[in-house]
Amino acid sequence: MQLIIAPSLATLSIILFYFGNVTSKIFHKPSCCFSPRVGHKAFIRLAKRHQAIEAGYSPCKHCLPPFELKVSGRIVDLDKEQNAPLRPLD
Repeated sequence: MQLIIAPSLATLSIILFYFGNVTSKIFHKPSCCFSPRVGHKAFIRLAKRHQAIEAGYSPCKHCLPPFELKVSGRIVDLDKEQNAPLRPLD
């Protein structure tokens, strides 16, 4: 029996870097309203989310809710539904 998971559509965004506030130890997406203005000395650039967390930074509660990956979908039995089209999830 072959099983696959047919995920629902999801929106993914790619973030190239984050801004970390060296005073508050909170990091932000560049688009966050709490991100620094150009040249602000209390902020540094952080390359990856996990590196920011390992360095003791917490995610901004406005732009970066705690990381969770939620996947919804259904399990499809390919032996039974070999020619059946995939249907949208309810």
